[in-house]
Amino acid sequence: MTNFTTNLILPVTQNSSAPVRLARKVWTHLLLWRDRRVQIASLSRIKSSDLRDIGLIEHDISAADQLPLSADVATALHLASLGRTGNW
Repeated sequence: MTNFTTNLILPVTQNSSAPVRLARKVWTHLLLWRDRRVQIASLSRIKSSDLRDIGLIEHDISAADQLPLSADVATALHLASLGRTGNW
């Protein structure tokens, strides 16, 4: 599976009006939310036996989906897998 990312976040200039800055911030958060939904959806399609191979369970995926956008999901999943290493 190939993942494509787009860089549609426009640079903020000092001359931007408040509505333009707000629109850019909303657009940035929408892009982050969409990217996370795509990643979580692809992880959700992995069989539980394959998830166990990388040290995760289905609960880890659903918990990562509940994290705020400011949180790094990859790091949270990595820490979850490290915490479970060798405990199967």
